[in-house]
Amino acid sequence: MILIRMRTQKRSNSMQGTSLTTTTMKQQHNNRNMMNPCCLLIVAIVLLSSSSMVSSFSASTARTPKTLPSPVGTPKVIQGGMGVRISSYQLAREVAKKGQLGVISGTAMDTILLRQLQDGDKDGAMRRALASFPDQDMARRFMDKYFIENGKDELVPYKHLPMWTVTPSQELLEAAVLSTYAEVWNAKHNEDGTPIESGWVGMNLLTKVQLPTVPSLYGAMLADVDYILMGAGIPMQIPRILDSLAAGEDCKLTLDIEGTLPEGMLAETTFSPASFWNASPPTDLKRPNFVP
Repeated sequence: MILIRMRTQKRSNSMQGTSLTTTTMKQQHNNRNMMNPCCLLIVAIVLLSSSSMVSSFSASTARTPKTLPSPVGTPKVIQGGMGVRISSYQLAREVAKKGQLGVISGTAMDTILLRQLQDGDKDGAMRRALASFPDQDMARRFMDKYFIENGKDELVPYKHLPMWTVTPSQELLEAAVLSTYAEVWNAKHNEDGTPIESGWVGMNLLTKVQLPTVPSLYGAMLADVDYILMGAGIPMQIPRILDSLAAGEDCKLTLDIEGTLPEGMLAETTFSPASFWNASPPTDLKRPNFVP
């Protein structure tokens, strides 16, 4: 059996419950866009509101992702990206609208997207985001399989994805890319679809959850994410991967494993933008800043 080794760093845990972790940031490193944050804890209460409903999924031809204007400077406050959608796009958007760095949690977003669509996507947020995805054939195919108008019966089990492996299927890759794209896009846009005019949006991932990492990063970059934040391990490979994805180049992530690999199997997972699109990938994606 092959086990993914969970490498974690001991961190102080002086606040629990609904408190939010924020950090102040000192300065960018030169050519790697890595930030070195000083940690600061605050308690924040964010009041969110939702109003608009979207009743249909609009389709269009494949197009190049739009790059939104980035604010000048660096954020003074970082809202923590926690749990499985504990830090949601609604929270990240409200923080960004205050001129700071709002962070979504990218953990298990593929499952979150599947379930929200099967629940009927009641506020239309996921359909609104997917309607802007560069490849509308891919988005429509995903919608046709998982979206249920008015939601499934509560006694009917959810459809689910297969387990992740070192050689994931195209369906898994598409789920990871579409889900983080949709969450970041929603964080960067108002409920009427207009872009927010201030602040930054980042995505937090757990280093120890390795198999979905690269396609999850790619989906967020397609949605013009500003920062990537990672903990629960030492993400030394991520700056190189971000460089490759921004250039549309193939990349690989070496895995932490225990046990003996089957003959011929490498302890790495690969991602090819060209193979993912089955065409020439975008080569001018914004390379997000990285906060380890």
